[in-house]
This record gives sequence, structure tokens and C-alpha cells, in this order.
Amino acid sequence: MSATAPTPAEVFPPRQVRDGRRPFLRVADRQPLATGRSRGPTPQQALSDYKVGDVVLGRLAVVGRSNLVVELFPGVTVPVETEAAQAACDDPTDLWVAGEVLAFIVLARGSGESGWRLAQAQDGHRATRTPPALREGGTAWITDADLMVKATGHGPALVPVTEDRRAASLADRLSRALRDADKARAQLRVLRAQNQTALEALDTLEGDHHRFAGPEEQLRFEVQLAYARRTTPAEKKDLPMRPWILGPDFLTSLESVGGIARQKVVDVVVDIVTGRACNSAGRSLHRFRAGDGGASAIRTRADGATCWRIALQKNTPAARRLHYWTTPCGQIELTDVRRHDDTRN
Repeated sequence: MSATAPTPAEVFPPRQVRDGRRPFLRVADRQPLATGRSRGPTPQQALSDYKVGDVVLGRLAVVGRSNLVVELFPGVTVPVETEAAQAACDDPTDLWVAGEVLAFIVLARGSGESGWRLAQAQDGHRATRTPPALREGGTAWITDADLMVKATGHGPALVPVTEDRRAASLADRLSRALRDADKARAQLRVLRAQNQTALEALDTLEGDHHRFAGPEEQLRFEVQLAYARRTTPAEKKDLPMRPWILGPDFLTSLESVGGIARQKVVDVVVDIVTGRACNSAGRSLHRFRAGDGGASAIRTRADGATCWRIALQKNTPAARRLHYWTTPCGQIELTDVRRHDDTRN
């Protein structure tokens, strides 16, 4: 005959009324229901028979490259450094999988859930202690060192871990590594081809700097070449090169000021003679004034030419600037290259 279920009054006994008020029921005042089930052991109780030197079973909770985290009993996890990690010869993730059951030697007993120290047992060592049960009268919570937990759609299930499974895992890793190596080799071939193209272009560019003996002819050749390369056939119709000449000090100033790549100067000259510089905010093109103040007069010549200043560099100490004149007939005369703070006439 089954036991009669307790009444609410028996589970929660009434408290005496004091000062016309009933006090709140504290958690400590509640009595547990009698369920008739036996409770499982605590970790301290379950592992009470384990002694230092015992070979015990543990389930791998985490398999990392440098250590394992072993579940000695539900709620008791112990980090263990593996021999493979110590030898730095094998990757533990190639040897084991999470959920696999292995043998370990107890190096130090813990107190309940903490303080345990384990070492990986050598191959061939068998457990000298039977794993505890989850509840009184039950079977050991883990039993076979050849079992692992595999997640399924209906919860964990025990399936054997075989050498074939490990071999398949290693084969999969090797296959991925080979595919990655093929991709890396393909990328390397592309980079080598690009590098070769860049070296050839550099050789051509360096050779283009010495096509003419005269410095003015050489500069004109470089400007014409840059114009041909930097504009499309359609753009050449809308951006023809205006007539331009060199002032008496331009080539000398270009050599003496330095600090700027010659190709940068050539590209800016192309922007000037095509009018493209007028639409480039980065060039900071503006009329050059006779003084530092914004109210200073714009520099002009007796023939009506106007002086302009354009940036060759920005956000650089003593950034270089190029000056040139534009005449009323549209001709451009390159004057000189200077540092930003050089504002002499």
C-alpha cells in the first residue's frame, strides 16, 4: 500500500501569529517532500574510495593542444597535461576526442570537487577502482575505456571509438592540409608573376629616365609618357596637353630641393598641363600671393601671367610645392620646386 501524500500543512507548518501579523515563511522553514527515491552520492562521497596511486577512469570533457580536461565524476573536472604535449611531438586532438574514456593515475586526492591531481596512465594500465554509480544501487557511471559520448538528436549515446575512426580523422586532416597547400602554391604562383611584372615595369621605368642626354628633353619625354599611360584614349580627347615650357630655374630647383620622387613631379606636371589639377582637392591648387596674409595681392607679371602654387606632398614636414605661371594665351611655364615655407618672390 502506497504512502499517503503529505498535506500542505505538513509540508509548510503554520507559524504562530504575532502582533496580529503572520510572519513570512522562510526557506529554512520548508520541509522537503518525501519522494521515495534514493539520492545520488555527492562527489566527495562518490570518490571517497579513491586513493593516491590508484588507476581510475575518467571521461575527456575537453581535448586541447596542451592539456586535457578530465571529468572524474559529474561535477568534478581536473586539468591534466598530456605526455604528447610534454614531448611536443603529437597533437592531442589527433589522438583523442571529447567524450572518450581513458585511464589516469591519482597523484593527489581532492576535497569534493576540487584539489584533485591526475596523470595520464601508460598504455596497458587497467583501472584498479570501479567508477562510482550516479545513485545508490546503480551501475558505474562509466565502464569501458573504449567508449566515447557522441551527440545525437535524442541526447548522448555511447558508441565505440575504433582505430578506424582515428585513422579517418587523421586522413581528413591530411586531406584538408593538402588542399590548403595547393591553394597556397597557387597564390604563390600568382604573387611571383605579379612580382615579375612589377620588376619588369621598374626596369622599364628606370630605363625611361635615361632616354635622352639633355635634361629638358628627358623631362618632356617622361611627361609625355606619363600622359600616355595615365589617360585613356577617350580622356585624351577631353584632356589635351596645353603648351608648356620650363623656366630657367625649374630643373635646378628640382635637383637641389630633393625629398620628392621624380615620378611624382612628372605626374603633377601632367595634371597641370591637362587641367586635371583644377578638380583635384588633394593638390591644393591656388594662386600664389605676394605675402603671407590672405589679403595680399596675387602675384602677376607684366605680361599678364598669374603665378600658381600646387602641392607635391601633404602632411609631410617641409612638404614640397611646385610653382608655375599661366599666360593669357594659355601657355604654362614651370617655375620651380620649393618647400612649403619658402614664399620668396
